[in-house]
Amino acid sequence: MKGVIVEKYFTGNEWMSLAFKTENNKVWHGTGGVYKLEDGILSEDIDYSLNDQVGTKNKLKVKVFNNTLYQSGIVQPGTHDEYKIEEYWIRVK
Repeated sequence: MKGVIVEKYFTGNEWMSLAFKTENNKVWHGTGGVYKLEDGILSEDIDYSLNDQVGTKNKLKVKVFNNTLYQSGIVQPGTHDEYKIEEYWIRVK
């Protein structure tokens, strides 16, 4: 998305995604919670959010290649806000 930077963090068994607009560095979107990775499926519980996503869950197919995480699936399934994602995330050390 033009003009927006999204960062995603995984630590222990928790995750967080934060998006901010580059024009003013204001946070535009943020969610996070507990995750579990099992048999190529990343399950994300949304325990906190800047909008009404709290209590929802995402299940995404994932593959890891060296320092790159590929994830795809439907985010916010079963809601009026559901959408498909296909993303690559690069690990920062």
